[in-house]
Amino acid sequence: GALAFDMTGKQLWQTSCGTSSGRMRWGSGASPILVGDLLIVNASDEAQAIIGLNKQTGKIVWKAEGEFGMAYGTPNVFQRDGVTDLVIAVPQELWGMNPETGKLRWYATHGLSGNVSPSIIPGGDTAYVFGGYPATRSTAIKLGGKGDITANAILWSSNTSSYVPTPILKDGHLYVVNDQGFATCIDAKTG
Repeated sequence: GALAFDMTGKQLWQTSCGTSSGRMRWGSGASPILVGDLLIVNASDEAQAIIGLNKQTGKIVWKAEGEFGMAYGTPNVFQRDGVTDLVIAVPQELWGMNPETGKLRWYATHGLSGNVSPSIIPGGDTAYVFGGYPATRSTAIKLGGKGDITANAILWSSNTSSYVPTPILKDGHLYVVNDQGFATCIDAKTG
């Protein structure tokens, strides 16, 4: 679950975020994030949900449920044209959600099957998505819109990827040490 403590170590609240586990029984790997007055928890493994909690009380404000138990990355926040999107990669899709309500605003089909473990990497109005199993892939997706944005959003796709580690973006390049111990550098514009 999620717990809050004050700076002296006193527990302020505790909220269950689910008690199940996916077929792999790996548990959660994502970090919670703060978005305004909400603590967002990727509870995809234990609850097949992403949960928005009131950061002061721990009360569940919204719960977005779905069949995405193999999404292990930490969600990220993107701002564009005055709109804030909570963005998370799930198997086969990238989702842009309203962080205040948990409602889906848009999605793009990226085709990474199996588990998506790396967190998405923000780059201006682009999200870089890595992962998948048994074949890892990476893709760059232009963010924003309404409904299915796949046709105009996929900027590039590549077989160069990472299974678990999350790359970093620096000076137009994505860097990662992949699961086999190889350091990789990918041009962020072309893949």
